Amino acid sequence: MSNKAEHWIRKYGSPAIIVSYFIPGMRHVTGYFCGISHMSLKSYMLYAGVSALLWSLLFLTIG
Repeated sequence: MSNKAEHWIRKYGSPAIIVSYFIPGMRHVTGYFCGISHMSLKSYMLYAGVSALLWSLLFLTIG
């Protein structure tokens, strides 16, 4: 499992974190993948924060 997670993070990187917020269920698993692949906390928090902001703005404007 950890090899697949590391490969996924290395291949797709930070854009995968942003896209994962818009896929149901993936948002919750992405944090584990980033932790398994030893992504730095600072970069994870940056991209997770950006994606949460985009997700919130999108659904606020739709509503």
